[in-house]
Amino acid sequence: MKTPNLFLLGVQKAGTTSLYDWLGQHPDIFLVPELKEFPFFVSDRFYQKGLSWLDNTLYSNYNSEKYILHSYVNYIYFSKLFVKRISYHPELMSSKFLIVLRNPVDRAYSAYWEAIKTGRSSINQSFEDSLEFEKSLFNQNSLDTYLNTPDLLFDKVGRSKIGAIAHYSHGLYYDQIKDIVDAFGKKNIKVVIFEELIKNKKKQIADILDFLKIESNFEFEFNYTNKSGTPKSILIQKLINNTFIPSFIKNAFSITLRAKFKRALLKANIKQEKYQPIKEKTREMLTNSYLENVKKTSKLLNIDLVKLWFKN
Repeated sequence: MKTPNLFLLGVQKAGTTSLYDWLGQHPDIFLVPELKEFPFFVSDRFYQKGLSWLDNTLYSNYNSEKYILHSYVNYIYFSKLFVKRISYHPELMSSKFLIVLRNPVDRAYSAYWEAIKTGRSSINQSFEDSLEFEKSLFNQNSLDTYLNTPDLLFDKVGRSKIGAIAHYSHGLYYDQIKDIVDAFGKKNIKVVIFEELIKNKKKQIADILDFLKIESNFEFEFNYTNKSGTPKSILIQKLINNTFIPSFIKNAFSITLRAKFKRALLKANIKQEKYQPIKEKTREMLTNSYLENVKKTSKLLNIDLVKLWFKN
């Protein structure tokens, strides 16, 4: 049975969509182009289908590539549930894992605008208000409760319920990464820094290929996907994202074809434009709030992230 042996775990808004597309160009890496975001291991809706469903439904075009890449940007956020489910399958425990990290302040602000772009948040709610809403939400139900309860995580169409509102907690990297390190070992994990990936794509990709022990002398086309923007029509964007697909449509069209069509519709409804910069007062507040977590993450990874992200 064909199963994934390379996972791209996140984080949100750190270039993972582009990285997924780039890695898919390599002859030793197989992936399903239309399913970069596929929460198989943390969504009960999909996980209950079993690994054989992945093989039979998605991997028919596999042609003996060394790696089968599987990706979901929130696996790192749902790290405990992800690790728990992977551990049920011994054949997956020796897989390789890729994690891309970004300055958590920039990541949170970018995620806020992504939620607006996809119609899952209102442009009338400020970034600061969204942070307060997240805080009040997790005061009522602890974050750990959410992250370990699949029914609370996903809606009926398989989308994360809290992915569009948990802007701050996504950036608390330490516990997330420690879960992955403790489960799979540092030797099987490659951490890429978003800011360095943007600065020198060729070098960072070559480092990933060396980590995977596959041919690094390969010419990639470095196109960018999932750029920032705002919806032309919020109503249309919500309809695309929230519409429940009837069974007769599911039976008539494959999951990859449906995903491809949805991606095209979402892209057609986006105006490419830069969003306004974060307020300096908010940046300072978030920097101070994230600092201790970043220090712990730096020590865990032996990378000076404080210097990289917070000391200009």
